[in-house]
Amino acid sequence: MASPRQRARSVALQALYEADVSGHPACAAAKRLLEETRLSDTARELAAHLVKVVINNLPGIDEIIQGSAPLWPLAQVSPVDRNVLRLAVGELLFPPVDPAPLKAVINEAVDLAKQYGSEGSARFVNGVLGTVAGQLGNLRVAQEQRGNGAQDKGSGEPRDGAGGDAQEGEVVGSARSRLGRSPKTSRRR
Repeated sequence: MASPRQRARSVALQALYEADVSGHPACAAAKRLLEETRLSDTARELAAHLVKVVINNLPGIDEIIQGSAPLWPLAQVSPVDRNVLRLAVGELLFPPVDPAPLKAVINEAVDLAKQYGSEGSARFVNGVLGTVAGQLGNLRVAQEQRGNGAQDKGSGEPRDGAGGDAQEGEVVGSARSRLGRSPKTSRRR
């Protein structure tokens, strides 16, 4: 039986798919699906969060996906695969209050692709998300190195007195710009 998180992601995927294919508002589709599905309050919040994150950040998320799969124009990717990728990238970049580990998000996305997609969907989703994860990992290492170099020795505080939130905002913006770079500068693994 699926966990509450898995069921929440499934509902979010269904809402995003409906919005993508039919043009219905994703939040309205999510609301309707949540009314039809038995989920805990936490799972409902996760599903709603994921849909909102994807809808509110769709151009940037699509840019990241396109940069990670430059040989596959997003418009030509199946709607299921496209929305599984959107869901996972959205969750990785804008995690909920109680975030899942990176590997768990990828595994859940692969499972959704197996459940709802075509024969090659799981492999495709895994490959694209592996590229995204590698780029996120490189970014996190750079952030940690930057954070260590900018700290006042002994205090653990940044030298300029800026709080951690400003640095986090810069890193999220940097992640979007680096992960969404053009295919010419993307590296394939």
